[in-house]
Amino acid sequence: MNRAHLNMYLLLAMSLCISGCFEQAPPSGFEAVEPAEQDPMRLGCPNLIDTYRLSSAQEHNRLLKEPTNGKDYSYFIISSLVADQAYNYSLRMDRNHFISKAQELKNSDPEKYFHWRENAVRLSKTYSAKNLADVLQYGSAYEQQGQFHVYGCSKGWVKIQEIETSATDTKSEQSFIKQDDVWLARDKYGNLLIRTISYQQKPGWTFWAAGGAGTRLIRINDQWDKIKKASDANFTTTWTEADLPTITKPVHDANECHLSENGILNLNQNLIHSGLTIERFSLNRSTIKDGACTRASILIGFTSSNSAQANSTIQALEKDPVVDTVEILETRSENEKLHYQVQVNLRVGQ
Repeated sequence: MNRAHLNMYLLLAMSLCISGCFEQAPPSGFEAVEPAEQDPMRLGCPNLIDTYRLSSAQEHNRLLKEPTNGKDYSYFIISSLVADQAYNYSLRMDRNHFISKAQELKNSDPEKYFHWRENAVRLSKTYSAKNLADVLQYGSAYEQQGQFHVYGCSKGWVKIQEIETSATDTKSEQSFIKQDDVWLARDKYGNLLIRTISYQQKPGWTFWAAGGAGTRLIRINDQWDKIKKASDANFTTTWTEADLPTITKPVHDANECHLSENGILNLNQNLIHSGLTIERFSLNRSTIKDGACTRASILIGFTSSNSAQANSTIQALEKDPVVDTVEILETRSENEKLHYQVQVNLRVGQ
């Protein structure tokens, strides 16, 4: 038998196998609709590209493999078909819900929020498995993307998954490999239909393998699920960086509260050279409060011979690069001298 005839028989066998999966009529409400106009290369295949509304009813269907929290992810989006061989899809949160969860994280754990926001912004710009894992390390991801393989089509259904898991026969108490074949279709309302056909794998004969040794599939049951077509437009509005308030990185070690020792030394030297009599120069270093450095300050007491000299000194302090503000705490006249107590508040990070 030449190769051309062999390929023809193989394609015929695959077609018969796929068609054989649908000898049972679907229950009411799960009738598939084939597209009116079909690509000759995709006969019997549905058009799945659309957005669907998730609910808690879909948390454990086999389409999504891992249990999905319907309270978090609101939309299931099939976005594109790649070379007739795979569908790109994504799970997406409602925008308002995403922003609300971000605010909760910010209030409950500012440090975790700081790292989460940094990674969430990065993921929104460049989607990758690594960036997604970085986000999930600290909180929730607005969107998770994936891909389904196209195995074949029949009567408006497309097979997109073969999931193998270990199972146990309750009667014989023997373990076996369970195979779940997941098929997708659309109904007349545009809803996404999900049919999961479960099989028990057993040793058997097949012409696919050398020597005929292969696997027989013993049908166990069928499971039917449905995800409704999204009727709202909220999924089209995505979040922006402005929706996630920025915060400074929380501080845990007082050594992170930096002071410019040289800047403070220069400030002290400028006071001495101003001609004033310095009575007090006391530095209050930063401490940590609510994950942030408190503002460091210097309490300065000096004596001046006249108010003009004192005012000039205060103005010079206000212009110093390490100074944020200057507060006059006390002024008094004694023995023909003016005595000042001022608090110099240093800039954050100085």
